[in-house]
Amino acid sequence: NPALTSLSLIIFVTLCLRFNAEYFGSLPLASIIIYMLYRASKRKKGYRDQLQIKEKDARLKDLKCATVQYRNHRPAGTLKVNIVRGKNLSPHLGIPGSLVCTATWDPTKFANEKTKKDIHDYDKSSVAAYHIGETESSAVTFNPEWKRLLQSDELQRLKQLLPSTNFLSRSSSHELNNSHLGINGDDKDHKNALEMPILQPIARGQEATITLEGEEESVEQIELKPWESSKAALVVQVRFTDVL
Repeated sequence: NPALTSLSLIIFVTLCLRFNAEYFGSLPLASIIIYMLYRASKRKKGYRDQLQIKEKDARLKDLKCATVQYRNHRPAGTLKVNIVRGKNLSPHLGIPGSLVCTATWDPTKFANEKTKKDIHDYDKSSVAAYHIGETESSAVTFNPEWKRLLQSDELQRLKQLLPSTNFLSRSSSHELNNSHLGINGDDKDHKNALEMPILQPIARGQEATITLEGEEESVEQIELKPWESSKAALVVQVRFTDVL
């Protein structure tokens, strides 16, 4: 590059003629002063505002990756989980200990790797498994009886996003679900059960063009599938704690 070479030569000759070698030791201090002046000018122009804008853009980018692209309504159901007792649970390597049972909802448990990849592409809610809860630690026994099922923090946060009442009626969502399922709210087994909201299975549909804020946008539609076609499963695992 002749232009860059010529400019470098001019700068080099000018420094050799104008710069005194006795002041070579002042270059580090001068660099620090120049950097401090640069940062001061940035703060004067609104350095805090620039950081806020940068953080806002990063959050919007993360939220955009977490949002769904389709506009169809997707019904939700309620999964009731309760773990009461176990039988003939032998410990690993014969070492006795207390027993804890965990419940997890895996949306793609019975799908092969190819099907999982395809489902994760259009259904972002099926990417990870959801921890529903776990029982309290039992006594040292092979036939435990768990009296309490503790909900996980993940399930608690998920419930906070759902409405506590049904807007079509004045009854709570919990009472409405129990009446539809024919469940007595005073039943001990169902009273200790945890409720996990789950989404109806979907399949990839055709693309459609919609108008959003005056601009046309191409979005992917979905097709609802029967509940029986779901690849999900409730995974129940027993582990030993407080090994003696």
